[in-house]
Amino acid sequence: MQRLDSRPTKFVIEPLISYIIVSYLSRKYECFCTWRGVKNNERAYVSGFLLDGFSEFPYTDKKHERGFTMKQGFNHFDENGNAIMVDVSGKAVTYRTAVAAGCIRVGKEIMDAVTAGTVKKGDVLGVARVAGIMAVKHTSDLVPMCHPLPIQKCSIDYELDEEKGLIRAFCTVKTEGKTGVEMEALTGVQVTLLTIYDMCKAIDKHMVMTDIHLVKKTGGKSGDFISVEEDSHFCK
Repeated sequence: MQRLDSRPTKFVIEPLISYIIVSYLSRKYECFCTWRGVKNNERAYVSGFLLDGFSEFPYTDKKHERGFTMKQGFNHFDENGNAIMVDVSGKAVTYRTAVAAGCIRVGKEIMDAVTAGTVKKGDVLGVARVAGIMAVKHTSDLVPMCHPLPIQKCSIDYELDEEKGLIRAFCTVKTEGKTGVEMEALTGVQVTLLTIYDMCKAIDKHMVMTDIHLVKKTGGKSGDFISVEEDSHFCK
């Protein structure tokens, strides 16, 4: 059997595919990417995205002087596409708050057991509250580029809609620091819901966690934020 020549794939198809990907990402994520040569069986980073089968970012072959560069966009990557922790050393310490929310949809059997306190593993909402608070304090251990922050206030609150089978969780976090606590609030909500799932999965595994989002945040250079879609789209 005649062996097929792979050169058209190497020298035509693969460069064309990577050019299309780079063009798409540069438009979607508002970063400036220009074309660079391709080496087979290697990897490339395009604005922080790993593309298997392409050259290492940055590629320094003198035959291909043009390369991927970042004009603007993600602040967790340097000009060479390397992941970095943002330098906040020059920022002022300010009072910061964040509130995140999410919900878990459960069946009637679970809702009845939670409200009656008959789940075999114990107090579902109480245990989930503690888990959420613990997660907030360990966010920087879970999310690589998060800064460790001194948490000054953290609370987990609930709203139960028994008719619709919804348990809504709200995580509020406060601190005085050089960066915000949005990730801490979001992490707290997610782990709270995960713990509810763990406590109740023996009854029914059809639970669905959904609508996890930032409700609002205050403080910092970017100013205050309030989710304008909170009332119309949250766990209806």
